[in-house]
Amino acid sequence: MAAEVASALAAAHRLGVVHCDVKPGNVMLTDNGAKVLDFGIAALAGAPTPGGRPAGGALMGTPAYLAPERLGNDPAHPASDVYALGALLYRALTGDVPLPVRSWPDAVRVHANRPAVAPPRVPGLPADLAQLVLACLDPDPERRPTAGLLATRLRAAASGPAAPTTDDGAPVSPRPAATSPANPPEPASLRRAAVELIALLTEAQLTGEIERKAADRLRKELTELVGSRSKDQEKRLEDLRERLDDEVDRGRLPADFADRVDDVLDRFEETLPQG
Repeated sequence: MAAEVASALAAAHRLGVVHCDVKPGNVMLTDNGAKVLDFGIAALAGAPTPGGRPAGGALMGTPAYLAPERLGNDPAHPASDVYALGALLYRALTGDVPLPVRSWPDAVRVHANRPAVAPPRVPGLPADLAQLVLACLDPDPERRPTAGLLATRLRAAASGPAAPTTDDGAPVSPRPAATSPANPPEPASLRRAAVELIALLTEAQLTGEIERKAADRLRKELTELVGSRSKDQEKRLEDLRERLDDEVDRGRLPADFADRVDDVLDRFEETLPQG
């Protein structure tokens, strides 16, 4: 899964796009693998990043996963995504973030001292993988591996001769983020539809086909659809379609793009129970 996330970031970086908010909540696990979601504050590499802090402006992103260089006003750089992925892997392995950062003041205070990160202590975890995670978290962005190299190394580890084990011989599994039993995973068909719609929105936003505000409104409707109970999904679908029509009528969304989104919704609607 980590290799798939690194691969997705490498693909974005090849296009000159920096995600700027890699964190567990922006990775979706699907039947077809891990997907990176929500490029809402993405920036072009070398351009001022929304996560930078110009002249007292507010920071954007998630403090615990923010690379130290983003506390300044440096241009967006793919290495910042690699740091965030390193923090994500560290949390998946250990259950906690690598540094005691919970808020923006924490981030400023902690990163000012450039502290060393303790190696992830997981029984049976190969030392080279522990070092790879630490390399992603290097405070110097020039010393971090690229997302492409990270994907290659992780993929090689995943296909190695044997998976790491604990001291009692049980397989080691990454610890997932906490989830509530009251919110079970959504059906596979809805996951696929959500991934496809997020991909459409992200592509259209990055190419300038739709404005960010329009994309954000559609993401909100999509989030409500994904989080709704089965019996409410038909109503949420109707709301999302109304949002599409409204955006087209106001000239904020191309009709052909709305048609593509509607095609995905049609395929999902076919899976809903007939009442």
